[in-house]
Amino acid sequence: MGKLLLLTLNEHEEKVIDKIIAAISDCISLESVQTIPVPASVLSFTGLEIRLHQCRVLSYK
Repeated sequence: MGKLLLLTLNEHEEKVIDKIIAAISDCISLESVQTIPVPASVLSFTGLEIRLHQCRVLSYK
């Protein structure tokens, strides 16, 4: 299984990353990625919630 990388970027950082990916795409193999708009205050995953505004990470079983 491949490695997963999750990045959160502002609009300016996203443009910089796009330029970097375009520059290196001929040198290495990259899988396509899906971007998902994320609410500014809470990130929710199965069994995990990250509350950015509270600087808290909650884990659920």
